[in-house]
Amino acid sequence: MASILWWLFVKDPPCDIGTTGTVSATLQTVFRNKKVWLVGILFFFHNVYFYTWAGWVPLFLLNKGASSDVAGLIVSVTQWVGIPAVILATRLSSRLGLRKPFLWIPSIVLAFTAWAVIGVNLPMSWALMVLMGAATTTRFTTILTLPVEMVPQRQAGSASGLVMSVGYVGAVIGPLIGGHILDLTGSFPIIFFILIAISIVTTVIAFSITETGMELRQN
Repeated sequence: MASILWWLFVKDPPCDIGTTGTVSATLQTVFRNKKVWLVGILFFFHNVYFYTWAGWVPLFLLNKGASSDVAGLIVSVTQWVGIPAVILATRLSSRLGLRKPFLWIPSIVLAFTAWAVIGVNLPMSWALMVLMGAATTTRFTTILTLPVEMVPQRQAGSASGLVMSVGYVGAVIGPLIGGHILDLTGSFPIIFFILIAISIVTTVIAFSITETGMELRQN
């Protein structure tokens, strides 16, 4: 349905790229852009965290005594919370003219979430899923905004493609590493400690990224 609506209502923007050589030069410029690569690395770790959590927390909740239906329902809270979060976070970010706080604050929240879930009981797990959903959605939408704002318009597609390509490698690697750790040790806390470490790394990267929202404040 989304694809049908896209084809019906979205028009291609004017394109001033006329030759293959120009496209190649654009790609080379983007590949040399360290700021874009930094966003891609941030997105990589974001996806390692998110997909490891989404892949293994249901089983963790089952071990806590939840039924399969209840475990699935608890985890689904992260997606339901994401619906209002994606709207509120983007509007607030644009109004403030800031991007970086919407990267490092969620990273700190996610470090706390990974630590708190280790000893959580089932009633409190609902609250943790709310934090998880709000933080991951906020960081996700902000990351996707950055490459478009970091480069000229004609390079936006290449920059976004680079960030997406690097980032979604983490979606594959994260759950695999979590599963391997679980097979070797049978310990969920080790997985969550790794997620805490990843959150610390993403916090550092978030502070290092160039602030791109100032133009919004000026406008």
